Amino acid sequence: MFGMTRDRIIVPRNVVHGLTTAIHLKLGHPSQHQLKAVMSRYFYALGMDTVVQKVTAACDQCAALKCHIPVPPTFMTQPPPQTILATFAADVMKRARQNILVVRECSTSYTSTQIVPDETSTALRDGLITLCAPLCPLDGPPAVIRCDPAPGFQALTQDTWLAENHLQIEIGEFKNINKNPVAERAIEEMREELCKVDPLGQPVSPAQLAVITARVNAKVRSNGLSSREYLFQRDQFNGEQIPLSDKSLLAKQNQRRLDNHTPSSKSKASTRKVKPAPLITVGDLVYLHADRDKSQARNRYIVTAVNRDFVHISKFIGRQLRSRSYRVHPAECYLVPSQVSPQHRHPTYSETASDDDDAVSDEHENFVVPPDIPATPPAVPEQNHHQNIPAPTDIPVTPPAVPVESRTCSRTSRHHQSFQPPLLPYQNELCQTPPHHRGGQAGLLNNHLTSKTLNFHNPNIEHLQNSDSYFTWPCDIVFEYSEIFCKK
Repeated sequence: MFGMTRDRIIVPRNVVHGLTTAIHLKLGHPSQHQLKAVMSRYFYALGMDTVVQKVTAACDQCAALKCHIPVPPTFMTQPPPQTILATFAADVMKRARQNILVVRECSTSYTSTQIVPDETSTALRDGLITLCAPLCPLDGPPAVIRCDPAPGFQALTQDTWLAENHLQIEIGEFKNINKNPVAERAIEEMREELCKVDPLGQPVSPAQLAVITARVNAKVRSNGLSSREYLFQRDQFNGEQIPLSDKSLLAKQNQRRLDNHTPSSKSKASTRKVKPAPLITVGDLVYLHADRDKSQARNRYIVTAVNRDFVHISKFIGRQLRSRSYRVHPAECYLVPSQVSPQHRHPTYSETASDDDDAVSDEHENFVVPPDIPATPPAVPEQNHHQNIPAPTDIPVTPPAVPVESRTCSRTSRHHQSFQPPLLPYQNELCQTPPHHRGGQAGLLNNHLTSKTLNFHNPNIEHLQNSDSYFTWPCDIVFEYSEIFCKK
């Protein structure tokens, strides 16, 4: 295959990451293959494939639009109830501009239906009481009706009329696509029977709906009995009594559901590899696999709490954080890729230096400033422990005069009394530094001079007697100058 020969730009390693990121943003977040094709056409760098992969994986917008391979989902089955008619599942089926409320008993799969005018809380409450009140026990704990998080059902969680009829609403998890499987299966069976009766999809009357519901209840289940026979313990053809044990049937049903987890998990994924759950902590930003839509990208969530088997997340809408918290399984989330850390810089100059430091001569560029010498604070009087300690006074720039007794030459005593060591050129230059540098450079120089001429009366700087630092040589000049002056 022939191609056009072109020259390419060699990019150093320390700038290839920034260049790849800039091109990725400029071209509107291309895929990894497209970005690699563009980069290899005009540039050359060592390890370019790795850099392209890292830049694409670290892009937040690309991660929100990523199509993930379906992995085996994780199923959980609740413990079986103690008796039948204790748990129900309800949902609304929309067909031919009709709203049909479908309620199924979870243990026996006995189904009841009713046409409701709309999905308001009042209409749903009336339908639930009509369908469930004749079946639920009159005493004992209330019967639980599991529903999806629709607004009409959410308004019934604290309804007093339902509580008076021993009914309680349980809302499924918001972000769980399999939150109400019993009701969804009931709607699927109802649609199938409706299509058999009316292939054209016309609206049905209440009488037709009752006949179709009876056909669904007459279907033989996996235990060899229909829902009607299981509930009433009567043969649906001749009406004879069927001896049954509710507890044994409930235990077998729960075991069948547990055994069905593995085959169902394999059938819903193209790969058999179980993806490990990511390590999620509080404060992490995550995406949900199920949030992928054809018309919009995934929403971003922040982790607010982490439990043993679930994590609690809150949604970001733009720059706003919603107050509602969702409980999801860690396997349903994947972390938002964090921004790639910038390359470590090695500056050749101090980033905290001021503009005034540029005036220092070139011979001082390699000078290492020694640490500041703390001044000795005065002693606190013992009679008053609450007295404030006065601030230490600054050491004068010019050292005091040398006493006559400290020198052996008596002829020059009057000269020594008024003698002051001259300011050296470097001392004058260092004193021109800004105020925040005077205590570290010029102050140290004058302290050193004072300690040398006064026989080290300041014990805090005795460790500089034998120092070979930059400030030791002016003191030798002072002593040499004093000896010459005494000889005169």
